[in-house]
Parts: sequence; structure tokens; C-alpha cells
Amino acid sequence: MAVDSFGSNSFSVDIELPVLLNGRRQTSPARVVFKKIPREALTRWMLDQDGCYRSDKDLLTEVLLDVVNPYRPTQRSATSMLNDAIGDERTAAFLVAVFLQHCQAPGPGQTLLQDPG
Repeated sequence: MAVDSFGSNSFSVDIELPVLLNGRRQTSPARVVFKKIPREALTRWMLDQDGCYRSDKDLLTEVLLDVVNPYRPTQRSATSMLNDAIGDERTAAFLVAVFLQHCQAPGPGQTLLQDPG
């Protein structure tokens, strides 16, 4: 899984993304671009106003910037892949897990899940 950072605002992950093609679940190579969020915003991002965990679909609407197929960019539109990624519950949960694993904290070399000290 290759991870590229784009300054302090976003990062991309190259993955095999589970997608629905013609009603069948398959995987497709995808470059997923996420927005970074600061460490102190992580809890607010995951919880709703009542303190309950938000759905994976709701979480993704704030951090998922783009989904492209870097190998066959004309096969499916980015909009189609993005809609599938947000719309399918298992795919949404998978992408939230990928985001939490790779999102970068403001400090160099830290992830949101690491302590700064």
C-alpha cells in the first residue's frame, strides 16, 4: 500500500478498492485521496452532536476528496467510484479504516493515533 503526502492538507493511498461492478463485488486498483485532519479534531470527526459514533458514510463525506483508477482512468469515472465508495457500507468502513491507519498529524512523522511525546 503506497502512501503519498501532499503537503499538510491531503494524502493519497494506492489500494485495491472493493467496488460493485454490474451488481457483482470486485476489486479495482484505486488511488484514494483523503483530506488530513488535525489530531485534536479526530474525536470531533468521529462523534456526532450527541456524542454517538457517526456512520462511516458520514465520516467519509468530510475527508474523501477523490477516488481514481490510476491504471485505467477511463474505465470508470472518479465520480462513479467515489459514489460507490461512500454508498457501500463495507467499502465505507474499509476506507475509514485506511484513513485512520494512514492519516498524518501536523507534526513530522506522527500519525493521528500516536502520542506526540
